[in-house]
Amino acid sequence: QITAQAVVRRIVSPRLSVDAGLSAAHRRIESTNMGEHAAASAGAFGQLRYAAGPLAASLAARVDADPDGFGTEITPQASLAYTAGRLTLRTAGGRAVRAPSFTDLYYNTQVANIRGRDVGNPDLKAERAWSAEAGADFEAAPGLTLRLTGFGRDTDNLIDFVKTSAADTVFRAQNLLAVTVRGVEAEASYRRGGAAASLAYTYLDLTRDASGVVASKYALQSAQHHVQANAAYTVPSGAAQGLTVGASGFWRDPYPNPPGVVSPRTDAPYTVVNLRAAYPLPIARLRLAVTAEVRNAFDTRYVELFAPVMGRWWIVGVRMGE
Repeated sequence: QITAQAVVRRIVSPRLSVDAGLSAAHRRIESTNMGEHAAASAGAFGQLRYAAGPLAASLAARVDADPDGFGTEITPQASLAYTAGRLTLRTAGGRAVRAPSFTDLYYNTQVANIRGRDVGNPDLKAERAWSAEAGADFEAAPGLTLRLTGFGRDTDNLIDFVKTSAADTVFRAQNLLAVTVRGVEAEASYRRGGAAASLAYTYLDLTRDASGVVASKYALQSAQHHVQANAAYTVPSGAAQGLTVGASGFWRDPYPNPPGVVSPRTDAPYTVVNLRAAYPLPIARLRLAVTAEVRNAFDTRYVELFAPVMGRWWIVGVRMGE
């Protein structure tokens, strides 16, 4: 893949700036699995940014030409934020288009025996979506920020690998009629001195309109409930030369497996915890540190995208320059 982009910015006034640019891409694949294919695309974009006192706003648009993917499309975006004291109100929305990838189009199309495999579809249409969000940020105390965001996304022709009959032996790429996502995310983050921590919860309500589909692979991969946490603490350098310890993890409650899907995908809630530490070495000017991590510390067994995820594993290394 070869890409090129040129951007120019003009400061019109202390409150207003303008960005504009051009982009182009050429992609090509030579594969025993997918064959030989090439595609090219080009686009132009512009953005206005305005900031005055408590108000900040932006308005942007792209025009993209992708003859092999979706033709010519305009994708506008807009955002608005207003700050009053410790409270910031914000909203944003826009349109997106995604051309099917070479994998979506041609995966396993050059394989003789496709039974039990995923298979691409050269007749796929591009995905098109509208999305919007609105939320608020509140500085509840020094170093403590609370955020609440509601969001939604409506997608037409979402690409998924599906079966349209119980007798099908493969999952074939198809355009679903429509997928709607609604959700809310709440987050609290704290940073002060050598301590930093965050806790976030996301709820998703996902619905599909997929007439004639008896089983699908990826449209319901998102978790309905998702809790994520991070914490880190750096010991003052006078006590232990800047030792940093931290932990992160998440709890997920996946959507149930789609009816008719026989797969090892995790269906029950699960928790994953990661641990990490870094200790600076007393070597002048080099700024070296020894690092260690334990990923999936409790050896949780789960599956994502129909593939088993690695159990407990370790990383030990040396970091320079931070």
